[in-house]
Amino acid sequence: MGTRPGVARLARAACALALIVAGMPLVSEGRVQCTGGRYLVQRSASPIIAASGVELVHDALVVGPGDAQLLSLGDGCPATAVRFTQKKTVTLVRARWIGCPGIAGRVRLRARLDRTCERMKGVVAAPRLSIRKTFTATLSRCGDHIVDTAGGEQCEPPGTAKCDASCLAIGCGDGVVDPNAGEQCEPPLSPGCDVNCHSVSCGTQCDCSGGQVSCGSACVDLTTATTNCGACRKTCLADQHCTLGHCACPAGQRVCAGHCVDHQTDPTNCGSCGNVCLPGAICVSGNCACPIGERVCAGACVDRQSDPQNCGNCGRVCLPGAVCSRGSCGCPQGTKLCGTGCVDTQSDFNNCGQCGSVCLSGESCSVGRCACTDGNRLCGGACVDPGSDPGNCGGCGKVCQPGAVCSVGNCKCPPGTDSCAGACVDKRSDANNCGGCGKVCRPGETCSGARCVCADNKAICGNACVDKQTDPGNCGSCGTVCPLDKSCTSGHCR
Repeated sequence: MGTRPGVARLARAACALALIVAGMPLVSEGRVQCTGGRYLVQRSASPIIAASGVELVHDALVVGPGDAQLLSLGDGCPATAVRFTQKKTVTLVRARWIGCPGIAGRVRLRARLDRTCERMKGVVAAPRLSIRKTFTATLSRCGDHIVDTAGGEQCEPPGTAKCDASCLAIGCGDGVVDPNAGEQCEPPLSPGCDVNCHSVSCGTQCDCSGGQVSCGSACVDLTTATTNCGACRKTCLADQHCTLGHCACPAGQRVCAGHCVDHQTDPTNCGSCGNVCLPGAICVSGNCACPIGERVCAGACVDRQSDPQNCGNCGRVCLPGAVCSRGSCGCPQGTKLCGTGCVDTQSDFNNCGQCGSVCLSGESCSVGRCACTDGNRLCGGACVDPGSDPGNCGGCGKVCQPGAVCSVGNCKCPPGTDSCAGACVDKRSDANNCGGCGKVCRPGETCSGARCVCADNKAICGNACVDKQTDPGNCGSCGTVCPLDKSCTSGHCR
């Protein structure tokens, strides 16, 4: 069988089986009932291990009752169901694959658990290839003298100075490099490893001991160091760990685009690398599927019972404001359909009290009625404040005089102004009311400080402001007229 092309592939698949379910053995007086656990395939007794060519690690079968799934580690078979049959002294375990990667035809797993539920014997067979591989496995537990790293153990045996009762390492010197605790090497005080289990430089070549080797200027453990896994400068991926010199993803995961992913549950690598599920879809047992009760519409999983964009059927869009309930569009409670949308006629400005009833400018809709707000009142088809509106001061249509303001419902001239001829004016600067109502300044004069004055050094001559330096009719003094052939320059006719 060793020369047949399918044997090695089957062996690799068989040695990587992991059946995931939870449970512990239950024993009654007359009948044993095993509910599963994590079983390690023994190196010495297992043809699966020998056939696969892997001699550094223990393979594991994690089995359980009911609708358990069979997952693969490495190149093994995809998920499948498992069946338990309880006998009086043993428990039968059965699983079957329609096909596995690289193996033609069906693959079967048949095994039995003894009365203690701690020992399993079984066979993996591929009838089409005439392959039959037997194996023996024991229940993984702390204290079995096998460090089951995939099962969470860090050390053996328990209860020692460096290993606690749960087979978890106790600090530096436990023989296990724990990067999470900041350890870089083991054991401490060896060449290249200080008392805190930190790597120290020892030149270009280190004299290492304790199973470590020299990599550059430090002693490292090639079986656990993620930056020197199996060989110097061989670095594992960020989410991989180094176990016995091999970079490996956590159980049930594979490498996709430089990261460890679970093909069984990862919606961006569902079943295989790069296989992305539709928006809203989930990955179940390596297959993309919409959640229960949802369907695919326009390339996404939607609930047609509640999605207003796909209500009852794909592409059936509810009106604005409407909701989808049990696959039917409808207006929410307290609203009604007006035009092309659901509105609340108790508060909608354009549909106040009933569809199409539009409130006036400045009004709001309250309890189905249009009303002015904040003390305003309706005047001339608009809401105004009679306390401050100069066009409706103190009442509708009461208009304040030009320049006046409305204050507390009364028209008043602003401070510094007075009422003259029906308008508020500033007697200090108004040329038509300079110093008093009706006092008009002469042409060319301005009103400054309630007095009419000529601007730009001009003087009064008659009833107008003139420049005696240049005016030929008032050259140098009022009434001095220059001859027709002369002009007035600097107050002289020349």
